[in-house]
Amino acid sequence: MYPSGVLDELRRLSVRLGKKYSWTEDQGTVFVLSGVTPLVAGIRLETDIQSEHPAASRITLTVDPLVSPQEVLETYSELRHKVLKGTHRPLSEKHRMLAVFAAERRPLATWAEVMEAWNRAHEEYQYETVTVFARDCTAAKRRLLRPKLDPDALF
Repeated sequence: MYPSGVLDELRRLSVRLGKKYSWTEDQGTVFVLSGVTPLVAGIRLETDIQSEHPAASRITLTVDPLVSPQEVLETYSELRHKVLKGTHRPLSEKHRMLAVFAAERRPLATWAEVMEAWNRAHEEYQYETVTVFARDCTAAKRRLLRPKLDPDALF
C-alpha cells in the first residue's frame, strides 16, 4: 500500500469533498475524475431497524433547508408506513403510564400489589380485576418496547 500515492490522494480528496458538499465518497471520486457534479437529493433517508430491540430503531432524514415542510412530512409518513408493519396506533397516556408503572415494580411485587399501588396513585384509571390490570400492563409494555417493524424496510 502506498499511503502517499495518487490513489490515496484521490481517496482523501473524495472524503474532503464529501464532507464539504454532503456527497458520498463515490460521488466525490466521480466529480474529481469526470467533472460531473453529483445530484444531491433534497431528502436522504436512512433506517436502522433493531430486530432485537425494536424500540431502539431509528429513521433518519437528512433534509436540505430548501425542501418544503410538506415534502418532509410526506416523505417521513411514507417511510414510516413502510417500516411499521400493519396498523399502528400510538399508546395513550394511560398506557404509557401503565407500562412504566409496572416496569418499575415488577417482578419484585405481585400483580395484585402493583394494581393496588396503581389504584392509589391513579384515581382516574381504577382497576378492579388483577388479570385485566396485568394484561393491560403487559400489552402496553410490549407495544412500547417491541413495535412491529419490517426489517426489510432498509434505506
